[in-house]
Amino acid sequence: MNYGRLKANYGRILRYTTGAFISTTPTHYSTTINKTLRKNEVVKSINHHAISAIYANSLASNHPMEDRHVVHTCTTTGAAMFTVIDGHGGWRCGQHVKQQISSYVMSHLDDVSIKVKLEENFDKLEDVDFTATPPLASNSVDDIKRQLQQSFISLDDDISQAALADVKQVGIGRSLESQQHILTAFSGACVNTALLYGQHLYVANTGDCRCVLGQLEDGKWRAVPLSIDQAFENDDEVARVKKAHPGEEYTVIVHKRLLGGLMPLRSFGDVIYKWSKQYLNIIYQQVPPNYLTPPYLTAEPVVTHRKLDKQDKFVVIATDGLWECLSSDEVIDIVSKGLSSSDNIATNLLKQSLGSDDETVYRLLTVDPQYSRWYRDDITIVVVVFK
Repeated sequence: MNYGRLKANYGRILRYTTGAFISTTPTHYSTTINKTLRKNEVVKSINHHAISAIYANSLASNHPMEDRHVVHTCTTTGAAMFTVIDGHGGWRCGQHVKQQISSYVMSHLDDVSIKVKLEENFDKLEDVDFTATPPLASNSVDDIKRQLQQSFISLDDDISQAALADVKQVGIGRSLESQQHILTAFSGACVNTALLYGQHLYVANTGDCRCVLGQLEDGKWRAVPLSIDQAFENDDEVARVKKAHPGEEYTVIVHKRLLGGLMPLRSFGDVIYKWSKQYLNIIYQQVPPNYLTPPYLTAEPVVTHRKLDKQDKFVVIATDGLWECLSSDEVIDIVSKGLSSSDNIATNLLKQSLGSDDETVYRLLTVDPQYSRWYRDDITIVVVVFK
């Protein structure tokens, strides 16, 4: 769904769907807006050689929310990880990835022994213990990129294998609802992880979350993409999928979706696009149309590398709920103007993505939950400001 288009036609939509809104004549827009938008906001100033502050916020549209995020930093070694997760088809896959992604990434970095202390809530983060002498020193850029790719693949494989073990139990006395691994694997998640060590920033992207760098050069701000959305608009991704399934060029992507169903062309979980018909038939009465040569989907990320310099000022990592409403250039412009403000940058981005005036923002925030997905998606934002 193109939420930017919905917002552009907001007045027309409102006339036909006023019943979706809880209230249309508020006395004070700002009170409700501030309370709602600041509910999940976090700002963390840290003693780090490269980072001055981390801002985060999220806004639910789905109930329960399907987005997640997780951040780990280490002040002694300079290593840090920032991950945003856009779940779909339920929250379970996104939650599992949140709990496991950091340990999988760290365990796949060769020649590095890293103990990660996981924290459930962003505002309760503590420094984690990275032990290595020195960490990542013996790894080339290409090595680390490969290890990041393998960590994503391994996590996704384990999600799938755990579910396959449960599939064998279906039909012999245990209901599908009791098979949590299956429910996790049949939901999905797009993931964007940024790994920072020293001046080196690695971005691993699976799906349509996005990471953009804000660069200041000769007094002008510029948006530098560090990841590219893996969806129908990405010609290289479309070509990759079609090449992997020769003879299916006219059926593998239909109506801008994978097999006519899934919008991102890479993701965790979503095993309905990965498993053989044999296993799918145990769970489903039918498989997707034209399901001929699975797997059609992978969690393997595209990994980019950038050596940061003094012109690189911050990165914004966010789920597609933000990018459907604001372009990369608009996001960098908003963040750059907020760097000198005491406001939470992520919260300001949330508000700007909803509309240019308080009435529009208020109405989008107070839409009845059963209709909210008509107007906006879950949105999760992490902004990392460099020194």
